[in-house]
Amino acid sequence: MHAIPPGPALTLDPALDPGPDADAEPDTPALALPASASARDVPLPPSPMSHAPDVIDAETLADVLDTGNVLVIDLRPRTAFRSAHIAGSVNLCLPGTLLRRATYTMDKAVQSVVADSDRLRLETWTCVARIVLCDGCPPNPTCAAHAGESFPLPAAGRRAPPPPCPVAPMAAKLASAPARLSVLKGGFAAFAKACPARTGLR
Repeated sequence: MHAIPPGPALTLDPALDPGPDADAEPDTPALALPASASARDVPLPPSPMSHAPDVIDAETLADVLDTGNVLVIDLRPRTAFRSAHIAGSVNLCLPGTLLRRATYTMDKAVQSVVADSDRLRLETWTCVARIVLCDGCPPNPTCAAHAGESFPLPAAGRRAPPPPCPVAPMAAKLASAPARLSVLKGGFAAFAKACPARTGLR
């Protein structure tokens, strides 16, 4: 019996050889951080609001007030609130620095209220059917402040603009509320004009 001589060894073209790492996962480049930064310094994207507030006019709010299952939060300064306000509303005027601080939650804002009756009323923000925010902006439905924008800087020689509207940052603090969130169209001035009998003194 004769032995069969071995044939020539098979070789692959180097251009077609995928190499030993052909099945390995491709490397994903890591995010480069500045030398002075750490992972905890990288800002996280803002969490979206669970529901954006809608707009309610004075006449509709007057009807909603009759249901009793509504919380009206007046964001105007305390002096303006004491002069006149919507009957049954609660004043919550926070400094701008606290209002825009994400860590200053609604629960902390409620606990900052001194009057027991007002604090107890504000504590219902987690169980009422509707929350309405009222501010002192001019009666203009296209007010830039209601969109969370800052007022432009005045030109030389003109009066300083009013402070930024508190509605947008307060709405953000109330984003987790199960209630329907609304903004009073035209603010307190529009309500006082349309429903003067529903306003009163503190």
